[in-house]
This record gives sequence, C-alpha cells and structure tokens, in this order.
Amino acid sequence: MGRVRLDLGILVSAINTVLDQLNMTLTYNVKDLARKLNVSYTVAWRIVEKIKGRRMALLKAIVNYEILGLSLVTGIAEIRNENWLEDAKKLTYIHYYAPAYGTGGKKALFVLYPPKGLENESLKAVEKVIGPVTEHYLMDRALPAKIEKNGWPPKLDWSRVLENWYSIYAPSQRVSGTVKFDSTDLLVLSKLQEQGLWKVIDLAREVKLARKTMEYRLRQRIRWMVTGFKADMWSFAKNAPVIAIIAENRGFEQLSGLASIPYPSAVLIGKNSAAAFVAVPLEEQYPFLRALARHIDRWKLYFIDIEHARKFTVPISAVTERGTWKRELLKE
Repeated sequence: MGRVRLDLGILVSAINTVLDQLNMTLTYNVKDLARKLNVSYTVAWRIVEKIKGRRMALLKAIVNYEILGLSLVTGIAEIRNENWLEDAKKLTYIHYYAPAYGTGGKKALFVLYPPKGLENESLKAVEKVIGPVTEHYLMDRALPAKIEKNGWPPKLDWSRVLENWYSIYAPSQRVSGTVKFDSTDLLVLSKLQEQGLWKVIDLAREVKLARKTMEYRLRQRIRWMVTGFKADMWSFAKNAPVIAIIAENRGFEQLSGLASIPYPSAVLIGKNSAAAFVAVPLEEQYPFLRALARHIDRWKLYFIDIEHARKFTVPISAVTERGTWKRELLKE
C-alpha cells in the first residue's frame, strides 16, 4: 500500500480539518478532507487511518458536563487505603485518578463528575475509599482547541503559548440547561470519548442502532452533549512525563493556552482556578516551568504515575431513568 510521507504542516492541517468536521457533525468525511488538503482521496484516507491507529494522534470528544447536569471536580487526597487503586473503581462518578508526586510526597490526584448537588457527598465517597481530601476545585468545563504548528520536532515558545490563552479561553461558552438522555446516548458519547474518528455507519454498528436512528441521535441529542473535540499528538511526546498543574488566583486563565499545544494535554477551567495535565518531554521541562513562574501567580505541580493512572468515560450504568442520574456514589 506504500508509505505516506507527511511533514508537520500537512499533519496539523489534516488534524485541524478533521476537528472542524467533528465539531460540525460529530463524524468525518474523507472526500472533504482530501479537497481541503488538496490531496488524493487515497492519501487522505491513509492519513485518517494513521490517526485512527493512534500512531500520530488521538482525537476524542470533550463532554459538555454542564448540559448533562454533571459537575466537574478535581482534587488531591491523602492515601490511607493500601488498595485504593482498585477500590477507587467503586466510585460511580470517577473520571480519572492516579498516584501523584509533589509537595508532601505521594498523593492521589482525582477528577470527578458528580451530578449537580452531590459534589460534597462525592468528596466524602473519595475519602471513604482513598483518604482525606486535602484540596479540591470546582471546574466549569474542559477545553477543546485546535493545535498550533510549532516546527519539527515541536519546540515550543512556552511564554507565547501561555500569552495566547485568551483566544482559547474566551470562545468557550457555557450552555445553560440540561438535555434528556438515556443509556444509549451515553454509550455513543463514551465511544466518542475513547476515539472521535467514527463514520456514522461504523458507530451505528458499534452500538447496535440503525444508521438513520444514529444520524438522528447525533443531530438531535449527542451534539448537545459534546463541547468539542481535541487532539493528543502522542507521537511528539514519546517517553514524556505527565505533569499536573493546579493554578489559583491571578493568571490561572493562562493555563488555557496549553490546550493548543501538540503534546497530549487536558485543561480544566473554573471560576478562580484551573488544572492542566500535560505530557512534557524532558528537554522542554525547564523552559515550561520558567514560563509558568513568569506568567501564573500561584500554582502547584505534581508528577503523575501514568502506569497506574485510571480513566473512565461517562458512567453509562449510572442512569436510573431517562435523563436522571443515580444518587448512589459507590458501586456495590
């Protein structure tokens, strides 16, 4: 079949074009991609297959927690349970957790998405299966963003990245209200969280729906559950340690700029705080930390034990009836 030789320019253009498609329809079209890139259909198809194979990047959906009636909470807990890595799976609304190393030694870093009104109860559930929560932050949303072209291999001007926060932070608007959903909607959403590159027919087969039914759900229901899509370009960050940064007060918005970098990242934004998870290659760490110190007032840094990190999609089983979340915070 032959190899497709790609420079960074066409790769970034391809990924950003596909992100535009996904943000419009939640699916992609190879013909449109070929036309936008001015390449043949075969080359465009090969590019998509490489992306789907996660050899270049992982594209995935960002959940609209607000419209699903979920909160977004991140925090740090002391570890008092030796079996916490296994026991934390019992938390109904756990999104992510991992051992983290920073001030005070080994901690548990977590991200929750409890139903609105159950934030405090969810933190108590964390304390029950892990240990005392020493700090927590209520976030409003996770940020999707296009990636920027930064040369080959990527060599970032971290100050410019952080100074460019407004172009990413400002357009992200919250949508009030909630939507009605069911377990099938959440199953589709979880598939898009795991891998965003789906054709309608393939997604329909995966969740055992007719194509027309899938098209209707994507257009009328699922599209409201997705804030946007993001790209994690793992091929640019091999053997890169994952760093978690939690910022408060002045300058916390500037972490938004990290959503646009080619390295894998996730950025959560709240009213007076932000959290970012970034895979930073070793040679980039000192420039990165210098820029943080220059641009952000207060921040804490943790190194994530990625081998023991756990991540979960929306809790499909946590639906009691159409559009209603369970109040049980611990699984049996």
